[in-house]
Amino acid sequence: MRKEGQKLVGELGKLGAEVEFVRSDVRHEDDVRSLVDKTVARFGRLDVAVNNAGTEGKPGLVTEQSAESYAVTFDTNVLGTLLSMKHELRVMLVQGRAASSTCRLLRPYRRSRGISLRGQQARR
Repeated sequence: MRKEGQKLVGELGKLGAEVEFVRSDVRHEDDVRSLVDKTVARFGRLDVAVNNAGTEGKPGLVTEQSAESYAVTFDTNVLGTLLSMKHELRVMLVQGRAASSTCRLLRPYRRSRGISLRGQQARR
């Protein structure tokens, strides 16, 4: 993951973007807090955040699912979004105004795809 992240930083840097790679797991609050804090330290503020980490979990019938596989899916898709917005808004509210958005690419059935968008605007 780190190698791919650094490769992407290089590619975007060649296009003139100011980019930073910070490896984080949205299921862990300390990672999310650190990601937001490092972003603010590097760029001075956080104006926009798009939360798009997600997983469709283990493919298969409900009867084939385990509590553990469901917990990984839930923690990534739901808890990860909550933790991300919590820490993004923690710094955005102090700044006065910004926006945090959630974008999930969903595949509720094998070949169908959908998009779910949710937004939260921070106001002081």
